[in-house]
Amino acid sequence: MAKKRSSKKPPAAPLGPETRVLILCGPEEMRKREKLAELRHAINQHVGDDIDPTMIDGARAEPADVFDALRTMSLLQPYQLVVVDDADQFVKSHRPLVERYAENPADGATLVLRSTNWNSPKLDKLVAKVGAKEKCEPLKPFEAAKWLSARAKSQYNRKLNKAEAELLVSRLGCSLMKLDTELGKLAVLVGEGEAITEDMIVQLVGRSNEEQAWVVQEAVLEGLIAHADRRAGQLGGGAEEKVHDLVDLSGQPEVLVLYFVADLVRKLHHAAMMQRNRVSDGQITKEMKLWGPRRDMFFNVLRRLSAGSTGRMLKQIVALDRRSKSGFGTPMRNLECFCAALADEMS
Repeated sequence: MAKKRSSKKPPAAPLGPETRVLILCGPEEMRKREKLAELRHAINQHVGDDIDPTMIDGARAEPADVFDALRTMSLLQPYQLVVVDDADQFVKSHRPLVERYAENPADGATLVLRSTNWNSPKLDKLVAKVGAKEKCEPLKPFEAAKWLSARAKSQYNRKLNKAEAELLVSRLGCSLMKLDTELGKLAVLVGEGEAITEDMIVQLVGRSNEEQAWVVQEAVLEGLIAHADRRAGQLGGGAEEKVHDLVDLSGQPEVLVLYFVADLVRKLHHAAMMQRNRVSDGQITKEMKLWGPRRDMFFNVLRRLSAGSTGRMLKQIVALDRRSKSGFGTPMRNLECFCAALADEMS
């Protein structure tokens, strides 16, 4: 009797320097980020250095922008990793050149074509010989919950049990970017190695939308800028006063204000890290959803802070939250102290 063939696909080959061209396509942005991080880590291990990727806007790029970057060798950068966003637009405009490159890719370089939409069957066949194509589709709810628990441990060193992960997915859906954003907020409020509880999720997730968070965060940004201006001889209430007003006059619960302030610090740190990795202000604006005066205030504060200082502040607000829960000072007093310390970091 003939053996029945397995319907399972063989596991994909690991990404690394032998991947000369990588197509990342589909609507799930977080999966694309994870695949790019996997590729970058493997390349770094291979060359023994930390490679800075060159980020290119495919909707505006000319062929020379991409192909010169791939073929330019440097003593400071022993390997070239070039990432083209909106790559479907770039391929549509310059298809013959991209296909020709895929037939003979440069040594010591990897081209990443990243896009939501993708329809290039001929290019797919050429890339299959020299690299890979990864479809980044939305996960099913049970897959998203499993991913969320693993992410809590690997990225944040926090525990997130199956039931709590499923609760988050039921409240937020399967968008990994949205789930990770909320996970990052919750992680700030518990210590390393500790568990994110059901009570925290019930109290803080889904009760307040993103715009409510920005009401608090814009007030704190305004206070931080006023603090800096006051040092320059101008008048204005500081972040500590803004926090008091939010609780005393607007009726915001202290725990929610702390939650939103912690999230603001996380956003500032993430943006500072993006800037250090040479991500453009335009991309930061898009990812952080910074529009109008909010954008101006955010970058006003960000340019006065380094990635090191935002990292220190992120650790400090976690420590202050732990102090509040342990009975060392009131939440409001600890929040006031934190806002004063954050303002000092801007000087």
